[in-house]
Amino acid sequence: MFLSCVVARELWFSLLSPLGLSTLVPEDTKDITSWWLRQRQRINSSARSTFDSLMLLVCWSLWKERNNKTFQRTTLPSPGLFRMVITEAKDWVAAGF
Repeated sequence: MFLSCVVARELWFSLLSPLGLSTLVPEDTKDITSWWLRQRQRINSSARSTFDSLMLLVCWSLWKERNNKTFQRTTLPSPGLFRMVITEAKDWVAAGF
């Protein structure tokens, strides 16, 4: 769900590409832990905590979107999900996370 579904892959690409990190976009894998640990080794150690926060934020956002789809029968289009993640990221930064 967090890596291999089309929505997740599109979200990861939308977030990582502007940062020049499109090579980190998940491949067809279901093991989020091994993907995360492999990718964080590919970036500078000074950026790893930011990458870790991004990983948590994306997973949280995908989980909430899945719950909305399942229980509320509503979905956001991909650009809307991207904007939601960016807004949430700004809130996390403002809170000091």
